[in-house]
Amino acid sequence: MVATVLLIAVSPSAASGATGYSVHPGGTSLILPLGERAGFTAAVSATDGQRVQLSLQGDSSEVQYSVKGRVTNRQIKASFGSLGHIDVRLDLVPLPISSPQRSRCKGRNPVFKKGTYRGRVSFPAQAVDVPKVFANHGRVYFEH
Repeated sequence: MVATVLLIAVSPSAASGATGYSVHPGGTSLILPLGERAGFTAAVSATDGQRVQLSLQGDSSEVQYSVKGRVTNRQIKASFGSLGHIDVRLDLVPLPISSPQRSRCKGRNPVFKKGTYRGRVSFPAQAVDVPKVFANHGRVYFEH
């Protein structure tokens, strides 16, 4: 009988959590919209996991290239080999948060910044269906 009581007390089914809440690890994301190129919307995104991605999205197709790079809140550097490269400096300004989170969460509020980048985003055309992408300045958005 003692063994049965111990099994019930240690049983994993005894544990329960509140529904409706999800916990996500903190992370950093940067987005550099590059505008439209030959019918494609181009953007560079980067994460604190040191992944840099070039995305080209058209009406009926999407092309994505992703490589490991160097990503900080001050710069993005990545070589895509013969496809091209990214080497930009970031100038970010914090955005005020309109309303702090009012929940039981004890974590830090998200941080949003926007600003500009200067440097070089260079992707010569590699295929007939993929446009060339060049930029040396523009807007950047940061979220943590």
